[in-house]
Amino acid sequence: MGLVKKIGENFFWRGLYLASLFVINLVMARSMGANASGRFFLLINNLAFVILLTSICLEAAIVFLGASRKIAIAKLATMGLLWCIPATIVSVLILSFSGLVPKESYNLPVLTAYIFSFLLINTITALFHSQQNFATVNQVLLSVNCLFILFFFILSTQLFGLVKEPVTDKSAVYRLLIWGYFITVFSQGLLLIIVLRIKFPSLRWCFPNKDEWRMMSWYAFQSLASNIIFFLVSRVAYWFVQYYCEESSLGNYIQVSRLGQIFILPSVLIAGSLFPQTAGGHVSLQKSNFTLLSRIFVVLYIVALLATVILGRPVISFLWGTEYNELYGAWVLYVPGVLFLAISYLFSPYFAGKGKVAYNIMIGILTLIIVVGGSYVLIPIWGIRGAALASSGGFMIMMIAYIIIAKIKFGYRFRFKPVLPANV
Repeated sequence: MGLVKKIGENFFWRGLYLASLFVINLVMARSMGANASGRFFLLINNLAFVILLTSICLEAAIVFLGASRKIAIAKLATMGLLWCIPATIVSVLILSFSGLVPKESYNLPVLTAYIFSFLLINTITALFHSQQNFATVNQVLLSVNCLFILFFFILSTQLFGLVKEPVTDKSAVYRLLIWGYFITVFSQGLLLIIVLRIKFPSLRWCFPNKDEWRMMSWYAFQSLASNIIFFLVSRVAYWFVQYYCEESSLGNYIQVSRLGQIFILPSVLIAGSLFPQTAGGHVSLQKSNFTLLSRIFVVLYIVALLATVILGRPVISFLWGTEYNELYGAWVLYVPGVLFLAISYLFSPYFAGKGKVAYNIMIGILTLIIVVGGSYVLIPIWGIRGAALASSGGFMIMMIAYIIIAKIKFGYRFRFKPVLPANV
């Protein structure tokens, strides 16, 4: 299947899955309000950071080495699946002593199951992507998410009624929603194990040799460094907002960031297709089709983001409710950063697919310094608007750095000359 078809397949199924995640985020944010949803999503953010650390980004190595056919899929599956066990144990130990999870939110069995399930999802997704299969995993994840959304609407009907009536025990709604969220992740992990066995019935436990393990670990640790930096670049402002601002402001800013993630979605989907395709040697920045893709991509993004600025206030008020009164003002300042970040996502998987993760690391460090410095200076003065400005500034520097390196090292051109027939 060609590059365009692969991007289309990933775009469709991964897009539907991530859209379902946004719906889940929206219904939970609307139902729980700015304060409670801010606490909950900060907890999920902290769990994601710990999982990133303990997974050592082995899933990135699985995609790269599997797509490039450097290591057999059986060996990659063995190491990836077995690693989920020690990674879960270390994650729980970190959470127990780090203070990243508030004591009142700490439930050891639930968090352990959540972490293990999340690690399974990441590993099995990587295995399928390394084989250029972008549909199967996303179909499973999407199906389970749709069941959660259905559960929410049934819950809403029973607790809120078909007419707008006051709810006497909102904490009961919160608990049910949170349990539903965790059960959704548990179910996805279990189902993917079953699907893996069905799709790869001949898969057997098979360990990589010393050279293969060295190759896996080297690529994984490089990816870990890169992904830690990218994680902090996009979310370090959460902790600054938590420290300097009120709880409701944290809830508002997390929704600004999550709204940005939805608009980053097309870029993320293309990146998810480019990484294994680049690792397999099927993509080049020097080809005019990539240049044309990037030009169309930028124009469409500008149009879409301008529309959100023009129509955003009433839409945000309708979808999120009155508690998110700071969301629109911060979003307007965050919009340029969304464009810059989306463009950057076209280049980062290409660099990784070429084995040049070091470029991503250097660019990420530069961006992180700017975001942290900007957050430290601007958030105490302007609150979440300062956080949005700091992020946009950092993402602008990131984009500029990617374009410069892509041009110098890989011959990228934003403008291209059409190839004329030989007799012209």
